[in-house]
Amino acid sequence: MPKVLELWFPNIKVGLNKSDWFHEFSNGSRIVYGGLDDKERAEKILGQEHSTMYLNECSQISFGSRNKAVTRLAQSSGLKLKMLYDCNPPPKSHWLYKVFVLHKDPLTGEDLPDPQNYVTTLLNPKDNAANLPKETIEFLENMTVRDRKRFLDGEWAEAVANALWPEGSIKRIKKPVSELEWKQLEHRLKRVVVSCDPSGCDSDEEVSNDKIGIVVCGLLDDGTGIVLQDETGYYTPANWGKACVNLYYRWGADVILGETNFGGPLVVSNIKAVDKNVNVKKITVSRGKHIRAEPVAGLYEEEKIKHLGYFPELEAELALFSTAVYKGTKSPNSADACVTGISELFNLYADEKDIGVW
Repeated sequence: MPKVLELWFPNIKVGLNKSDWFHEFSNGSRIVYGGLDDKERAEKILGQEHSTMYLNECSQISFGSRNKAVTRLAQSSGLKLKMLYDCNPPPKSHWLYKVFVLHKDPLTGEDLPDPQNYVTTLLNPKDNAANLPKETIEFLENMTVRDRKRFLDGEWAEAVANALWPEGSIKRIKKPVSELEWKQLEHRLKRVVVSCDPSGCDSDEEVSNDKIGIVVCGLLDDGTGIVLQDETGYYTPANWGKACVNLYYRWGADVILGETNFGGPLVVSNIKAVDKNVNVKKITVSRGKHIRAEPVAGLYEEEKIKHLGYFPELEAELALFSTAVYKGTKSPNSADACVTGISELFNLYADEKDIGVW
């Protein structure tokens, strides 16, 4: 900004406060600089009010931090309130694409109530070729197809190359809103499973750094599989055992599925300690995550699986599966539990050594 002011506004007097980092103009208006890259810096902006906010390189900013910034767009200055954004286009799974292109709420998947307020424009190196060295354009043109589309053409990237769950592959059933509609749905459920993907946490006092995947899946009377509920979260073993049992009775489930790769016998014992009468089936998997996920993704492609509303975290994990590998940085706990549940309902286990009954 000092360079911009020097080049384009040399006659305007501007003071720079290097303690709190803001430029102040002679009429009292300010340009304030802040960050959303960590909790402490993000919290600092809560005491501020602005008429215009500009999020730079916002592909690196979380949707939660962006929402926190929006609350500070609250200054009664007579100016129209505006939020400006820039980024190198991230994958389509990013909240920016969902908000500005799909006009969807990234958390709920619902249509934005004011889509006219979200508009985009494209600026890429080709538009600025007159001000760039020829070698720069040549270098960008020789990048991989994926990087060239992003950094030269300014296109949104697919979330994952050869994605198992590409954009738009998840179909939905509208969530019931009345007691009658809930009863009608429950009447159509012919089989229900509660699927649990535990972490390696084995102490009642300890909550694992990994979330515990807990997903409820069902089979409707027309043969359609349905993801009913996602209760994935941070639990102690005793608490995830209770969560599984509660869901078992809430949905009238036939069985609780427990993946035993991490917890072994503890998976079954944690659940049975809560209620010895529930039906538990332990799953020991030997195949890779993406290999187990592929036949389930095929059912989604054939529209044989639907979601009861929106499950943002689960769907974000599914979007990171490719035909070769899972591309996420953390374990896909929700997705693993979902894949196990659907596999049980559609009998997709390759052989009996992958599954045992307790």
